[in-house]
Amino acid sequence: MAERDGVSGLVISSGGATYQGQEEAGLRVRGRAGLCKVFLSGCTQETKRTPMNPLTKVKLINELNEREAQLGVQEKVSWHAEYSDSAWVFVGGLPYELTEGDIICVFSQYGEIVNINLVRDKKTGKSKGFCFICYEDQRSTILAVDNFNGIKIKGRTIRVDHVANYRPPKDSEDIDDVTKALREKGCGAKTPPSSPESSKDSEVVVKKHKKGTFPVDLTKTRLQVQGQSIDARFREIKYRGMFHALFRISKEEGILALYSGIAPALLRQASYGTIKIGIYQTLKRLFVDRLEDETLLLNVICGVVSGVISSALANPTDVLKIRMQAQGSLFQGGMIGSFIDIYQQEGTRGLWRGVVPTAQRAAIVVGVELPVYDITKKHLILSGLVGDTILAHFISSFTCGLAGAVASNPVDVVRTRMMNQRAIVGTVDLYRGTLDGLVKTWKSEGFFALYKGFWPNWLRLGPWNIIFFITYEQLKRLPF
Repeated sequence: MAERDGVSGLVISSGGATYQGQEEAGLRVRGRAGLCKVFLSGCTQETKRTPMNPLTKVKLINELNEREAQLGVQEKVSWHAEYSDSAWVFVGGLPYELTEGDIICVFSQYGEIVNINLVRDKKTGKSKGFCFICYEDQRSTILAVDNFNGIKIKGRTIRVDHVANYRPPKDSEDIDDVTKALREKGCGAKTPPSSPESSKDSEVVVKKHKKGTFPVDLTKTRLQVQGQSIDARFREIKYRGMFHALFRISKEEGILALYSGIAPALLRQASYGTIKIGIYQTLKRLFVDRLEDETLLLNVICGVVSGVISSALANPTDVLKIRMQAQGSLFQGGMIGSFIDIYQQEGTRGLWRGVVPTAQRAAIVVGVELPVYDITKKHLILSGLVGDTILAHFISSFTCGLAGAVASNPVDVVRTRMMNQRAIVGTVDLYRGTLDGLVKTWKSEGFFALYKGFWPNWLRLGPWNIIFFITYEQLKRLPF
């Protein structure tokens, strides 16, 4: 067992070894997973490692168990069995002077920390000596509990235990910047710019990346990614609906945050729209030469094929747009630099993540909207209620937009989540495909989770369909 002398100010005992360091100089903790630092007073000094009897840790844990038994704490079942689905751990008995940064640097040896709540007194702001930590990978909690439970920090034996059904506190205006940043983006190291050009883009993006796509589309993305059980970054449900999302985003992040992703959005529209129209017209001319020979079935088939091909080719711009929308001000890097970073970190698959549900969504939208529009218009005209007028075209386009949103929204939710998820090797399981995403979402969040973001999705598709079909019908009546 390590002893405190006149010089040592901090002692950590763990797993058969003792770590000593000077309190005024700081601490380095060397564990099985690597080397990390605990900053206590600004500077650091590497510590001395001395052997310790392995049975000492067992003895300390037994003392904690006896103390908890006296307090009436009952052990129900095995930690690993009862809390197998929780990524949270409880840490108690901490020295009161330790900060969030100190705790993270010790516990991040066994995985990336995505959330931390160091419980403090509301009046004084002082630590109460215990906290809750969330890892990105649930398996990290097993390593943390097995290796850190019973260690000594500054002479105090700490308890590290699994936690089930822990709900992090709601955002508050008086929380410190460190806690707020950790709750939003974790403590993982940031990848340095891949080139001088991407470094320049990163400097510009802090001011310009928020000038993105439409607010309604952004709220759709935010609503669809929240509440996920397999992605700790978006586990919290922050928005109750479209209008609440608009209000909260503008209040917390600023009005410009409602327009995140302008560069990839414009690039996507330019590439997707151009390719789609070109393929659509080319396919039609392959089958018929005259306009009057076109049929509804032919137009639907050509529309589906052109939508699938164009959406697949424009997929990288969609991936970047959705990530910028979902992460908001936390997203770093310019458009070109971000494309390069995604390719370097995730490969070609990263740029085409979610391409299958994207193509499926395009096929569903086109395959549903065109037939519904024609059928609705046909019944309105034959019924004699309105005739072949602008009102009939308005009602038909409104109806087909609703049908398209209802049919495509479940696939759109999976598509958005797949695009927003980065490649995580050896950690949480990503959605393996559209069906897998639909099943996992339904099981973990319920059926109606498949219709998250439905209203902004419909409001986005509805006006576009109304303008498009009314314009299309009027152009058909021109004498040329």
